[in-house]
Amino acid sequence: MAFFKQEYLTDAAISQLQRPHISLLDGITMGGGAGVSMHGHFRVATEKTVFAMPECAIGLFPDVGMMAHLPHLPGELGAYLALTGARLAGSQLKEAGLATHFIPSSHLSQIKQQLQQAGNAAADLAHVNNILCDIETSAAAGASASHGSSNGTLSSKVPVIARCFGHRSVEDIAQALERESADKEWCKEALQQLQRY
Repeated sequence: MAFFKQEYLTDAAISQLQRPHISLLDGITMGGGAGVSMHGHFRVATEKTVFAMPECAIGLFPDVGMMAHLPHLPGELGAYLALTGARLAGSQLKEAGLATHFIPSSHLSQIKQQLQQAGNAAADLAHVNNILCDIETSAAAGASASHGSSNGTLSSKVPVIARCFGHRSVEDIAQALERESADKEWCKEALQQLQRY
């Protein structure tokens, strides 16, 4: 119990930081890793990022303060993630509003370099945001010129998620997934995730 108390106090303290807090989500971001990552000012996803709340897949509630974020995600996406424990990858985190920026791993060293060059300005939230946005824009221009993002978009799923997960009970959500005519395969998979426990 002491571990969880300390973990939650740390997550809360991160959310109150006055200086910029940048989380580089360059890999698996789950459970406690999501807790220390999601409450700061800036959350940078990469093509290697995999986000989930695996505690939800075994019947627990989303912890590490994620209940503060999930209701604000677009189109019932928060309910979907909380009830299924589904994973998001790469640029999907920015689409969902969980990441503030999407920057490929190969460009992460530029963040450290530019923050060091910024000196005292690196304590200014707007200046840090400008640095991250400039790197993100530059990386995106290079990616679109070569091959683009490798992660599927989330936007095509948001309307289906909104229709199916916008109900007041799990039973109603399950029935909506069974009735949904668009993207039957995805609905079947979501229903299986929902009924796991």
